[in-house]
Amino acid sequence: MPKLKTIGEQELIQRIARWCGPTPVTNLLKTRVPLGDDAYVANLASSSSLVLTTDTLIEGTHFRFDYMKRFYPTPQAVWRSLGQKAAAVNLSDLAAMGGATPVCALLTLGINGDISVDIVDNLYTGLQNFSKTTPFSIVGGDIIRSDKSIISL
Repeated sequence: MPKLKTIGEQELIQRIARWCGPTPVTNLLKTRVPLGDDAYVANLASSSSLVLTTDTLIEGTHFRFDYMKRFYPTPQAVWRSLGQKAAAVNLSDLAAMGGATPVCALLTLGINGDISVDIVDNLYTGLQNFSKTTPFSIVGGDIIRSDKSIISL
């Protein structure tokens, strides 16, 4: 069996697509942009579409606290920046799908139980600050305990 690093992302997506065939939901939504891109686009009616997207930021892969501390004076500022980054990467995916207007988001947050509550407040402040330029609301999500910080919007 080949390793992920040898087949690459596109071949992996093609393999996954075999498991994600048409379903009653995808048939109902009339898929416009299928599995394989950074977002899912479906027609809702003749003049509107629904775009669903997600991006995940994982400590050590997409951000490093030791590096970020060089540019941000406090842990609170680091987390505000991560909130802004999470919003930015998702909004860029919506822009790539034809400038879809964001409405709402679900946030999954993986954090260590020893983290200060004001750190989470600052993450949401960063998300909220970024959403002033392109308004959307966080309407729910999931919080999990994790050794590495994970932010998925």
